Amino acid sequence: MLIMPVMTRWEYRQEYLHSDHWKELRAKVMKPGTRCFKCKAAKATDPHHLRYRKIYDVLPEDLVPVCRACHDLIESAKRIGFLKSEHYAEDLDGVSEEAISRFLERTNEMSVLNKDFLEAVNHANRQKQLYICGIMKLPHPGDFTEWVGIITTRCRVKHAEWVLRKYQKPKLKGNRKGPRGRRGPTIHY
Repeated sequence: MLIMPVMTRWEYRQEYLHSDHWKELRAKVMKPGTRCFKCKAAKATDPHHLRYRKIYDVLPEDLVPVCRACHDLIESAKRIGFLKSEHYAEDLDGVSEEAISRFLERTNEMSVLNKDFLEAVNHANRQKQLYICGIMKLPHPGDFTEWVGIITTRCRVKHAEWVLRKYQKPKLKGNRKGPRGRRGPTIHY
């Protein structure tokens, strides 16, 4: 009886993806001119595993051809729990950026950066912007609206919102009655 050792991700990429078994299987699934199974528009570049069996028991029915963008989207959906690790080809129709965003909002663990928040970051001073880049663990983009749609933790977004609010300069409105009925500027935050 042959016992196969468990492969690490590195071994899988280095050994199995260069094996003759994988090359034959990939050739069966990735025929010339094949279109992406999910978006049906782009040329398919990657075979996506619908389910993993033992490493050398993968069948052509376990793979679907997808483009790189759709493959990244599907893998993101699996990582956050939107899509089960073993799924069917029909399940891929429900995977979209909007569906993942709705799922993340429901789970309350993750958040999608929106344009209004990022425009507020654009108007903040450079020091705040750099601080928010540190919170988000992303490099300074120059224009923060480039970050629209990035998925991050809700905790990071709340921290960044707090930074934006914390150091706002107070707005002075003159000719208002202050405490004890005296006239003078009233500070509003």
